[in-house]
Amino acid sequence: MSKKFSIILPCYNVESYIDKCLDTLIRQTIGLENLELICINDASTDSTLSLLMSYEQQYPDSIIIINLPTNQRQGGARNIGLQYASGEYISFFDSDDWADLRLYEKVYEKAKQYDCDIVHFECFDFVKDDTFIPSSISTGSNSRLITIENETQRKFFLENVINERFLECSCRNKIYKKNFLLDTNVSFPSHCVLEEPLFVYPLYFYTKRFYVLEERLYYYRYNPFGTMQHTLNQTSKWLDHIKVHLLLFEELEKRGLITQFHDEIELYYLWNLYIETIGFIFRHTNHFPMDLYEYIRESTLTCFPNFSFNTYINRPEYDLLKKSLHSLYVKLNQEQLNALKPTWITL
Repeated sequence: MSKKFSIILPCYNVESYIDKCLDTLIRQTIGLENLELICINDASTDSTLSLLMSYEQQYPDSIIIINLPTNQRQGGARNIGLQYASGEYISFFDSDDWADLRLYEKVYEKAKQYDCDIVHFECFDFVKDDTFIPSSISTGSNSRLITIENETQRKFFLENVINERFLECSCRNKIYKKNFLLDTNVSFPSHCVLEEPLFVYPLYFYTKRFYVLEERLYYYRYNPFGTMQHTLNQTSKWLDHIKVHLLLFEELEKRGLITQFHDEIELYYLWNLYIETIGFIFRHTNHFPMDLYEYIRESTLTCFPNFSFNTYINRPEYDLLKKSLHSLYVKLNQEQLNALKPTWITL
């Protein structure tokens, strides 16, 4: 009997966290018999693999271990996990995080009730206290089904990539119908960080039924001393973010989507490749390398040289975005760039 969910977990040096992660998945109220946990040991150098093997021995019908000889990073590990997935729905889980025990029961109910391609849910961010359980998982907003039946509705949906938080390109706070993923034929880039947009963003051009579940059901471990935060403090790693968006541009072009949805994609790039990238780097460094700024600027202009004619940025509601694009029009020097740091951080 096929499982309801295939949960794909890249695992790299998570000996301190993997027990809590797997325990909350094993105890899901939907029933472990309905879950397929695909754990990809991404060439860990600690005891992660032995811990995974002990879980596999206890739950051989529900846990699959894939042991990679070389590190593929999360994107490559997820791609490999997808090859083994047999569940009706796919979920991606970070192996240092944990779940509300009702997560998969709740999202499966909505997925089946509304025949969804994607169900989105919300997260809690935790820094230290793993044991604190918030009094309410509700976000205070209404859950809703978004149906997309024509090009006009698709354009409105894509515009909300900027002004609706549920459309950010994280893969872990969503579940996906497996057949939908097979039809759209998306994949993650390997050997890089900040890889998720290449997988998630193209899905927004094909989903017809997208459910937003306004409940926090996923516990994201924010570790300021962890691998990802260390990575983000290395400004050179942001080259991966640019690389991923250039690959994404090629993919969207190959699919013929840039012609059909030019202004919506351009708006996404002005925000995610340019504004968001520079702002995030400013939050992680006191010195913004000029060559990195110039590379971000040139990459954005290479993709969209005529951005000033975009129909969205000339609307009043995008006035702040438009003003912030001044540094795309005119190349800044180091002093001018540094002077903009307070503004970029608040965007």
